Amino acid sequence: MALLPYVEQNGIYNSYNCSVPWDAVENRTLRTTRVGLFLRPEDPKDGPPLTRFLAVVGPKTPFPGSRNLTFGDITDGMATTIAFGEVAESDISWAEPRDLRSDEMVYRINGPSRKRGFGSPYGGTRVLIMNGMVRVLKDQTPPEVLRALTTAAGGEVIEGEDPDWRLVEPERR
Repeated sequence: MALLPYVEQNGIYNSYNCSVPWDAVENRTLRTTRVGLFLRPEDPKDGPPLTRFLAVVGPKTPFPGSRNLTFGDITDGMATTIAFGEVAESDISWAEPRDLRSDEMVYRINGPSRKRGFGSPYGGTRVLIMNGMVRVLKDQTPPEVLRALTTAAGGEVIEGEDPDWRLVEPERR
């Protein structure tokens, strides 16, 4: 919800009543509003608008808790830190304040739990990197690299390009 003013969706953001829960009667119209930013073009046009794109939240991520990090806090690099990623089988309303928790996330693209990790029914997964770029990560992205990409200040150094990204050993830095 907090992202809406930054993606030219002020009207929808202003119609949200923050003083009541997201699923309260006062926000009923908002829950059924389709926001293209949170949908894939091939998503069904009927039924509840579910989001396929979630932020990764938790310790060491750009969204660690009550206070989001500033760009200056992202010491792992803006080009190697994920802000949002695609989830293959989300059952989350776009307006619901629920994200992908780093401590519960499966760090395999299109892994066994298609609701608790990144994935897409079309292979790979789309992610928004903190520098504003959208990347497609391959299914073969190593779990340790995917985990490092979700941290903002974990101290990992990643080199190469997907799917050949690799972590740099500490003694090589």
